[in-house]
Amino acid sequence: MKKIVLVAINLTHNREFEKKSFHDQLLVLALSTVHAYNKAKRLHPDAYIIAAWREYGVSNQLAVSQDNIHDFKELLSIVTENRDLLIIAGSLTSQKIVMVNNNQEKIREIQAAYDKYQFIKDIEYKNINSDLFVNYKAQFNQASLQAKFSIIKNTCYFFKQGAKVYRRSKIAPHEETIINMLRPWAYTFKEQEFLFTLDADNEITIGIEICFEHSIGVLKHLIKNEGLKAPTIHIIIADTNTMVPEHACGNYTVRIDSDPDDAISFGKNLAAQDNFFYVYQFDPYQTKNQMLKLIKPDNYNVFDSSSTPSLTSLSP
Repeated sequence: MKKIVLVAINLTHNREFEKKSFHDQLLVLALSTVHAYNKAKRLHPDAYIIAAWREYGVSNQLAVSQDNIHDFKELLSIVTENRDLLIIAGSLTSQKIVMVNNNQEKIREIQAAYDKYQFIKDIEYKNINSDLFVNYKAQFNQASLQAKFSIIKNTCYFFKQGAKVYRRSKIAPHEETIINMLRPWAYTFKEQEFLFTLDADNEITIGIEICFEHSIGVLKHLIKNEGLKAPTIHIIIADTNTMVPEHACGNYTVRIDSDPDDAISFGKNLAAQDNFFYVYQFDPYQTKNQMLKLIKPDNYNVFDSSSTPSLTSLSP
């Protein structure tokens, strides 16, 4: 497998960006992705490029309409054409009205997912002593007794040439409220896969955590207790969160956030291969000399099923 370069597109609550319409934001992101890809290819001609941005990267705290999601998927799929490029887009929040009597199968799927991922309530209580998952589940149960309600999802999308769009929905909800929310409402998700395979030989995998999931260690739990194989690359997309070294569980771990003072973190397992995975930051609103900024990794101890990684040194 050729080496991999990840470019984190910096969207740290930039006012100029956030006041744009959804489609203008989407156009900025598409153009920024192409610019970042071209710059990365000049530095690493033989590399495979990953472009990614933070949670709520598009439209921030507004729910995105189904028509706009269609445009979002269509444009970003086009951007990946004829490029060695994977786009990890966002996430964004969607809202859809469900008529309960006509959607009993969907209701059952959501209920099954809440039941399947009951471990969230345990690790949430253990790590932060809260009952958010229990409360969101109860809210869904109550909403599903109504004639209709709006379902809210927080979803990260993967775009790769020749591949079906892959979705990864947040299963540990935390403050999932939106400005244009329709009531009654409930936060929802379905059963899903947690690893994305990058190469044809299934050797390079990516595991995604969305913000609060990383705070409580969702991916770590799945690996240690549910039999999930540790990913090659562990990516956290967040909106005002921090890196938790003991929850890192890939050969390489990258956190992409909205905090202007701490927008990106990069950790490398001590046993991981050198000169294989590189991380850069790209700021589309830098007015002069738009360059890729190389991010040097922190090092942490090897992760396995019996131990957790710890930070051992900090790169300057």
